[in-house]
Amino acid sequence: MKISVLMPACNQGPHVRTTCESAYKALGDVEIIVLDDQSLDGCCDHLPDDVRVIRPPAKLGCPAARQYLEAEATGDALVWTDPHCEFDDAFAGAVDFAMVGGNCIVQPVIETIPPAGRRYGAKWSKSIRGISRKRTFSPGKTHLDAMYGGIYACRRDVWKDKLGWLPLPGVTSSQDNGLSLLCWFADVDMLCYEKSTCRHMKMEHYSGLPKRDHPYEFHDDDRVLNNVGVHWAFFERTWDRWEGTLRKWLDSKQRTRKWVLESIIALDIMARLRGHVQQRAVRDDVEFMDTFFFRSESWLIS
Repeated sequence: MKISVLMPACNQGPHVRTTCESAYKALGDVEIIVLDDQSLDGCCDHLPDDVRVIRPPAKLGCPAARQYLEAEATGDALVWTDPHCEFDDAFAGAVDFAMVGGNCIVQPVIETIPPAGRRYGAKWSKSIRGISRKRTFSPGKTHLDAMYGGIYACRRDVWKDKLGWLPLPGVTSSQDNGLSLLCWFADVDMLCYEKSTCRHMKMEHYSGLPKRDHPYEFHDDDRVLNNVGVHWAFFERTWDRWEGTLRKWLDSKQRTRKWVLESIIALDIMARLRGHVQQRAVRDDVEFMDTFFFRSESWLIS
């Protein structure tokens, strides 16, 4: 079995190298592909000799970088990771678990650096931005409602035929929401391998910047485009249940000076996002709403 470890990176300091070294230690002889997305700090310059580094001529942003990587991978198993993680020695079992399980995507237990409790996936919830995930800190549930943590293992054929990263336009935001939703809609099991606990650095720890500050430039428009895009892609029949929430979110912080909901959903990318989901979905959004939010309208953000 050949394993491909895939990570986009931008201005991550020494952590890209330590993540690669950790992957080799946990998984042995694997293919590691790093996409250097216009880093300015040289974080991808001195990686282990076997690591393949891709340097596109222009900045892609994390969603497009991940799409680029999935096209380059040659392994039977794909491991997605952020470039600031540490794998434990049991993670190879999570990859085996994904290969044996077949129609599934598997993530380990996630422990943050600095420690802030172990995460066992997530549950769907609502927020001012609409659909969101609430981290689960309780063990003992193999099947997850949603994933949380940025480290995933999946068989390549399952990834290629049923999943794939959504073609979101923004530099960052909403990708893991979109992947978790796609798993549910495509009926791909989301599983937690509790024998492995991997560590994931908090942003302020790997960047050295204040909380919520990123080590690369992006604009709030990225969050707007990607968040609306995820809702538009998945909730075609129940769009009206999210529209009011999203409109109020756009109104907050005077975002409507540049964006209004109608102008966003008219963009060509929105049709591409919906098409990506429609090609893979075997469940629909009405079933999703009934499963997680029931038929009551009381959950709507006022």
